[in-house]
Amino acid sequence: DLSANYAFSCVVNGTEIISGQAEGSAQLEAVTASVPVGTLYAKDPNALVLNRGEGDGTLYYKAHLIVSRPAEDVPPFGKGISISRVFADFKADGTPIFTQEGDVGDLIQVQLTLVLENDSHYLMVEDRIPAGAEILDTRLKTTRQDMADYQVAAPFKNGWGWWYFNSPTVFDNRVTWSANYLPAGTYQLTYTLSLTHPGEFQVLPARGWEVYFPETQGVSAGEKFVIHTED
Repeated sequence: DLSANYAFSCVVNGTEIISGQAEGSAQLEAVTASVPVGTLYAKDPNALVLNRGEGDGTLYYKAHLIVSRPAEDVPPFGKGISISRVFADFKADGTPIFTQEGDVGDLIQVQLTLVLENDSHYLMVEDRIPAGAEILDTRLKTTRQDMADYQVAAPFKNGWGWWYFNSPTVFDNRVTWSANYLPAGTYQLTYTLSLTHPGEFQVLPARGWEVYFPETQGVSAGEKFVIHTED
C-alpha cells in the first residue's frame, strides 16, 4: 500500500531475523531473510511469528520451507486430498505386476489414485517421471505406436473419473491434469512410460492441489525407479 506506515518484524524460534519500517519508497522493496534448516527443530514444532505495529497499510508476506532429501525418503501427505502412485508392468494376459524397475524398451503404466474428502473446484494434478523415461503420447508422430490396446485418439482414457478432467498437458519431465470441478470421491488417472535409459532414478512425489486454496493438497510418497539395460 502506498500509504503504509507501520513497523514490522519476523521472529523464528525466538530469534529476530527481519525488522523494519514500512514507509516512503522503502515499502516498495521486498525484505527477505533465510534460516538454515539445520538450525530448526527436527522433532518439535518451529514458531514463525510475524509482528505488525500500529498504522495504516497491509503487511504481505511469503514463507517457504525448502528441504533437500532423497525423493525415496519422502512420506505421503494429505490435507483434504490424498494421492498415491504405482507403476504397473502388464503381462501378455493383461495381468498387472506392480514394480519399481524395468528394462530399457519396456512400457510401464503409471496409475495415480486421487481421493477427495470434499467437492473440489479448480484442481490440479501433477506427476513427475523418472529421468530415464519418457511419456508415451501416441498423438505425437515421434513416439512409439506399437501398444496393442492403446487408443490413438484418446491415449489417456484408462482409469476412472478421467472424464471430469481437461486434456492432460505433457512436458518432457511431467504430466499435468486440471479440473474445474470434481465431486468428492475416488479417481484414477493413468499414463504410460517408455523406458529409454538405464540407471537408478529418484522419482519426485505426485501432487494434487486446489489452485485457489493450495493448503488443500495431497502428495504421494517419493520413490526410486531402476531401469536395467535390456538383456
